[in-house]
Amino acid sequence: MIFNIQIDKTTPGGLLAALLAAWPKYAAYVASFLTIGVMFMNHHGLFERIASVNRALVFINLLPLMAIVFLPFSAAELAANILVPRDANTVALLYALNAFVIAVGFRAVWTYALTYPGLLGRLRLRGSRRLLRVRAAARHHAPAGDALTPTPTAWEMAAATTTAARRS
Repeated sequence: MIFNIQIDKTTPGGLLAALLAAWPKYAAYVASFLTIGVMFMNHHGLFERIASVNRALVFINLLPLMAIVFLPFSAAELAANILVPRDANTVALLYALNAFVIAVGFRAVWTYALTYPGLLGRLRLRGSRRLLRVRAAARHHAPAGDALTPTPTAWEMAAATTTAARRS
């Protein structure tokens, strides 16, 4: 990413001015680096919860990675065009669409993993104990021999986690 930063030095002795004038490029580099770092942490956290993978999950996992690899390009274009009044909105939209595609890719990976609970490891998530207590209470009050009382699904565990995370 840092190799994408080009300094436009036009005259001898103009290096300092050229370095200072390149501030949008530095800002785009920092934004891209931090964004990719957050994506790395999210990816790591996501796969901590996945116990096994299959070929489809590996393929779906390529979607967010493909969008993440595109990020240095959209960031370089953002840096080059953010101060150009006629192009600022377009380049901001390009960067935002890149972020959106990354989010959709992560969502696709997690949705697939939840659809196939055999891929998930034992979820140790905040809020899941409350869900299990609610389910246990429901079973306790269910008619005797009610085999239809469901156990918590991965979707319910994820919903309980999301709710708990919002509260904290």
